[in-house]
Amino acid sequence: MERETDRLRAFGELSISNEVADKLKRITAATIDRKLKHQKEVLHLLWSKGGPKPGSMLKQKIAVRLTDWDTAKVGYIEADLVFHCGASTLGSHVCTVSATEISSGWWEGEPILGKSQDQCFWALKEIRKRCPFVWKGLDADNGQEFINEMLYKYCAREKLEFTRSRPCHKNDNAYIEEKNWTHVRKVLVLPFGEESGMTLRKR
Repeated sequence: MERETDRLRAFGELSISNEVADKLKRITAATIDRKLKHQKEVLHLLWSKGGPKPGSMLKQKIAVRLTDWDTAKVGYIEADLVFHCGASTLGSHVCTVSATEISSGWWEGEPILGKSQDQCFWALKEIRKRCPFVWKGLDADNGQEFINEMLYKYCAREKLEFTRSRPCHKNDNAYIEEKNWTHVRKVLVLPFGEESGMTLRKR
């Protein structure tokens, strides 16, 4: 906690007094859990049977699609987000918005910092600009970076067929998962085996 506090302050990501910084450096994991216990209980109640989980109502509006693609039609995209965080997801790190066209195998990738809905939405629009074909549909996994009102309304406005995979079924996204390995992870590997999100090279 001490090293992370100093690092965040040095980068201007954390604006706190020296007194608060000293308290953060001394706080233990047990104290953090105790302080956040009430908030966790509230969130648990909201996400339990008594209330819908975030995005659950929107998911019901988006059709589930398996790998039953008509490869004679060009313009259907599978998209995914690839993390380049090494062994820990803590802090900010680079991700790749990865997209492939089913029929041709055309792939595009766009690096973003973090995994916010705004950043993913921007990346998808940049990818779409570069594609030499007209988009007809977009298929994504169930992450909130894709399953959100912003992208849902965009697809409706642009007349794009918006579909999603089943939760925890990576085979539903077989086309993009293959590209994630060959075009992203194999490219962004350091000699010692760690992934780096600092550069993105397209093949």
